[in-house]
Amino acid sequence: MVDNALEAVADTDPPRRVRVFVGADGDAVVVRVGDSGPGLAPDRVDDAFRRGWSTKSTGRGLGLALVGQVVQRYGGRAEVGRSVDGGTLFTVRLPVPAPVRAVTP
Repeated sequence: MVDNALEAVADTDPPRRVRVFVGADGDAVVVRVGDSGPGLAPDRVDDAFRRGWSTKSTGRGLGLALVGQVVQRYGGRAEVGRSVDGGTLFTVRLPVPAPVRAVTP
């Protein structure tokens, strides 16, 4: 997500911004990446997580597809919206697994 955000702002006018937050929210790990790039059209959000789809003609469309796989595998969720800087904001929430307790005989 960070790589995509950096690419999104690379060809834009200054100031270019990429904001990253990683932290906990209750029983979830939250990763949030926002940028000041051109943004992702709302009707393309589902496409963004599909392997092979890219906004760039030279893109491979792999990064967000992998993010989508991780979200699905661990029962998390991904949200896409507008960042405070006008570009795209990706938020991923992954549940923290309950601690494993040893069973004593």
